[in-house]
Amino acid sequence: MLNHLAIAWADPALWPLLAITVVAGTVFGFAGFGSALIFIPLASIFMPPPEAVFLLALFDIACVVTVFPRAVRTANLREIGPVLAVAVVTLPVGLWGLHAIDATPVRWATCVVGAVALAALLTGWRYRGAVNGLMLAGTGAASGIIGGLTGLTGVVVILFYLGRGVAAEVTRANIIVFLTVLGVGLAIGTWIGITDFPVGMALILTPAYMIATWIGQALFSPQYDRIYRAIAYVIIGFAVVAGLPLWD
Repeated sequence: MLNHLAIAWADPALWPLLAITVVAGTVFGFAGFGSALIFIPLASIFMPPPEAVFLLALFDIACVVTVFPRAVRTANLREIGPVLAVAVVTLPVGLWGLHAIDATPVRWATCVVGAVALAALLTGWRYRGAVNGLMLAGTGAASGIIGGLTGLTGVVVILFYLGRGVAAEVTRANIIVFLTVLGVGLAIGTWIGITDFPVGMALILTPAYMIATWIGQALFSPQYDRIYRAIAYVIIGFAVVAGLPLWD
C-alpha cells in the first residue's frame, strides 16, 4: 500500500486530479448531480477513460457513508427502484464499449453527451410526458448503456427528474440513490478490464471526494436550489469544453 501511495504522490497528475475531485464532490454534495459531468471529461485528460470511470465509481460507492443515508430516507424508492434495476442489466453493454473502443473516441463521446445534457438543462428541455413502466424502463436502459460507455450514469436520470415538478430535495435524493447503487456495478465492470489498477490514486482521491461531498451537503438548502444549479452548470460547461481531445 505504501508503495502505491508513493507512486501516486510522485505522479504530477495527482494535484490536478485532486482539485477536480474536490470540485466534483462539492458540486455533487450541494446540487445532487454533476460529479460525473465534471470529473470524467477532466480526469480523462490525465488518465485512460476506464481508470477515470473506475475512480468515479469508487466515489459513488463512498457516498454510502456520506450523502446516501440521508438521501435514501427522502427518495421515492418505488419509482427509482425499477429505473435502477434496468440500468444494472444494461450497464454491461456500455462497459463493453468502454474497454473495446480507443480512448479518444470515448472522450469525444463523453464530452458530446455532456454538452447535450448541459444544453438540455440550460434550455429547460425536460421530459414532461406521462410516467409509465415503459418510460421508466427506457430511462434505466439509456442510463445503463451511456453510463457504462462514458461513466455519465446520471445524465438521463437527471433530465428525466428535473422536469417532473418534484420537490428539489426528493429529486436530489433520487439521483443520489441511483448513482450510488449503480456505482457498485460500474466499479466492478471497469475494474475487470483495467490492467494498471490506480490503487494509490484511489486511496488519496476517494477520501477527498467524501470530504467534499460532506461540505457540499452542508451547504445545501432547498430555497437556494436555483443558485446551486447555476453554479453546477457553469462548472460542467467548463469541464466539457476543457475535456475535449481537441486540445491535446
